[in-house]
Amino acid sequence: MNLSWVSNNRLQGDQLLGHGQLTDRYLLALAVHHQGVLVILDRRLSSAAVLGGDNAVELIQPLS
Repeated sequence: MNLSWVSNNRLQGDQLLGHGQLTDRYLLALAVHHQGVLVILDRRLSSAAVLGGDNAVELIQPLS
């Protein structure tokens, strides 16, 4: 599977704030592409950079 910034217009480059977000957004785009869900602990992840990302993110709360 080849998913790039221009492959299917899912990734919105103008929504990225820095290089540190690239991996998270790419993993989210993969989840959307495969109709899956990205389960993540990081509350800073914004799904705005991936079309359809809102439905493909599951934020889990760490045990305290």
